[in-house]
Amino acid sequence: MFLHSAPGLDPVQKRRFLETRPDVLAALIRIKNFHQQFLPNALRALLTEIPTPEKNASSFMAQIIQVFSEHFVRCNPSIGLPPDAVYIICFSLIMLSLDFSCPQIKNKMSKREFIRNTRRAALQPSCDEFLGNLYDNVYLEGVIAQPSNVPTRSRRSKSSPTHRFPSPHRPFYVFR
Repeated sequence: MFLHSAPGLDPVQKRRFLETRPDVLAALIRIKNFHQQFLPNALRALLTEIPTPEKNASSFMAQIIQVFSEHFVRCNPSIGLPPDAVYIICFSLIMLSLDFSCPQIKNKMSKREFIRNTRRAALQPSCDEFLGNLYDNVYLEGVIAQPSNVPTRSRRSKSSPTHRFPSPHRPFYVFR
């Protein structure tokens, strides 16, 4: 598949094409092997390859996450979650990622708040450890979905430092 292997494609044009061709988007996601990958890492890898939509294109993001959730569950049946739960958890992870990366948000979501807010989606009362691990991954590994209107690290100079957010507990590094 050309879109999967061709480097240097214009991300905006790639996104526009995928928005108009849901069959190609689904095929592009389904050729990925997410077997035994941790959910935030798999989602991060996918959203680094597929350009995120502009502000008013939430239906495209929902479509990406829908196909990803179904495929992720097929690749990892032992996760024990239905695709709908993975779909909701993915959006929770994206929102958490944006919460951490947005400097305008002064009060960042705590681990306890994330677990409480996401617990119902997982449909399993004993999944607090799993949700805590998801939170830790986003906290330590960084941004899952980079908004298309924010410059990425490749556009910054190589000498610019990694962005660091203050934390009362430990440093948090975000890649862009």
